[in-house]
Amino acid sequence: MSLSLSCPCGARFDVEETFAGQEISCPECHEPIAAPARGQQPVRTSGFAVASVVLSLIGAFTLVLTLAAVVLGAVALVSISKNRGRVTGAGYAVFGIVAGAVFSGLFLFAILMPEVFGEGLLRGGLIGMQTDRSGSLEVVRKADGFAMTRPTPHWGVARARLQQQVAPESKLLLVQSARNAYIEVYTDGLCGRTVEQYREQEVQAFQGAWFAGGGRARLTNFSLRHSKRLEPKQGMEVHEVFFDVRLDNMPMTFLIEIIGPTRDDGVFLLRGWAPRRSFPRSEAEIRAALDSFQYLDE
Repeated sequence: MSLSLSCPCGARFDVEETFAGQEISCPECHEPIAAPARGQQPVRTSGFAVASVVLSLIGAFTLVLTLAAVVLGAVALVSISKNRGRVTGAGYAVFGIVAGAVFSGLFLFAILMPEVFGEGLLRGGLIGMQTDRSGSLEVVRKADGFAMTRPTPHWGVARARLQQQVAPESKLLLVQSARNAYIEVYTDGLCGRTVEQYREQEVQAFQGAWFAGGGRARLTNFSLRHSKRLEPKQGMEVHEVFFDVRLDNMPMTFLIEIIGPTRDDGVFLLRGWAPRRSFPRSEAEIRAALDSFQYLDE
């Protein structure tokens, strides 16, 4: 594209656009003539940069969208560099790249280290949707002969699908999804055993290579804190077992109470557990739930 110039001497001539804003010598009279400046083009914000920011925020913890945010941010920086002065948004692009990288890293960390991330959004959100926190804190199971109180409104009763996945044979499963903490109530027959013998067999079950609760889970690194008899409750023996174990490579802590014998020569097995790192924050609530247990002898 060329620029048309007119000299006061009457000469008319064209010059290349690259001379815009400069002084040009008239080919006739050789007097300097100022070439008009090039028209200013509007500066626009890179759409790639904006998309990078949006994906990094709305796609947090999804990996696919956060990685896409990193890619789009890089594309935006290249585009801005090639169109300097006409395209802007480098700050947006850098933010999208950094945020996308951070959220991608957190997602991978949550997958590889679930015991550390157990209180995160992933587990808390997914499990929380499968629990019922409505109604009274007291949960009554007349048909199974017991009642238990949820420690706080944050604890919910597991819906059928979650209970089937975690503790399919339990009569009740309480869940604190944000802390990945659980309490289950299970009934069993003594079959000629004493309650103390039953307690020892429960300990041996967790010392073995496999545990059948909620499916076959691999057990390693069992460490017993204590196994003892407590004060009687409602005329029945109460035994407590407290230990650490690695359950399918995840360090867990279990607090178990065994209550019996019942009128029909059975026991109630109450198990509370959570990841070892977060168990101290849930222990008081787990103990409160176990202490609230009532045998409904009708």
